[in-house]
Formats: sequence, C-alpha cells, structure tokens
Amino acid sequence: MIPKLFVFVLAALFCNAFASDAECPQGAVLSPFDPNICYMVSSNALDYYSAADFCEQAEGHLTSVHNAFENSYLRGAASSIGADTVWIGGSNNNAKGIWKWEDSSAFDWTDWGPGQPNGTAGLCLSVSTHDGFWYGEKCAQAKPFFCKVNPTKRGLASCPNGVQ
Repeated sequence: MIPKLFVFVLAALFCNAFASDAECPQGAVLSPFDPNICYMVSSNALDYYSAADFCEQAEGHLTSVHNAFENSYLRGAASSIGADTVWIGGSNNNAKGIWKWEDSSAFDWTDWGPGQPNGTAGLCLSVSTHDGFWYGEKCAQAKPFFCKVNPTKRGLASCPNGVQ
C-alpha cells in the first residue's frame, strides 16, 4: 500500500511542478510560482486609480504580493522596464487606515521600507526596484504598475485524472 501511495504522491508533485499548459493574455507572463497567475507590467505611468481601472478592464487587479519570492520577481520585472517604483495593489484608503489588497486577498506578508508604514491614511502602495521595499505614496502620482490576471487557459491540462 505504501509504495503505491508513494508513487501517486511523486506523480502529483511532478505533475504540479512541471506540467503546465497555462497561457496568459497577450502582454502578460506566467508566474514562475503559480500556473494560475499571470503578471502584466505596464510601463505606461498612471495614477493608482487609473492603473486599478486598467487592470480591472484586463479582468484582473493591481497585484497583491504574498511572499519574498513574488516580491523579488516583481522587483526584477519592474527594473527591466527602467522604473524606479511601480504601483502594486495595496492601499489604506479606508476609515481606519488599514492596508488592504485590491483583490481582497489577505494582507499576509509585507516588506516595508524604513519608516514605513508611517501611519498616514489615504496612501497607495509602491515597490522600489532599488531595494524591493514597499512605500506608501500619494495615489495621484503617476507610476508604471503591475496587474495580476488569470490565464486564458488553465495549466496542468496534461496531468492524469485524479492527479492535480
């Protein structure tokens, strides 16, 4: 019994790690960490709210960030377009000044820069390409931005039945 279970677990791990037929919308790239996420970086500088609208029209959101790997990947991608800072999908534009993601996912990981967050409400979140740290900034500033969008075709299409 154990050898069959072991083989099944190995097959599932192999399938999830290497078999991805996901396709992203034009202008987006597949996340190296999750076959169900595509990133779209725009070098077109917009204020935060216009950037959020752009991402929603692309059927996504300004990107949320949930770990150091994702943050580092986004930092590198933003650096490749020559940006100093880019909008990501966090803001504290609520009555309590609590930071939240545009996509309503948990604000479960942070990489604040020195002196951040500074307690000021009504700010939007940018990431620096120089140090990878996050900074609360005035939302009216125009910056390049990241959208997180769904693939047009989901990955893992080549996994056998029962293995995901």
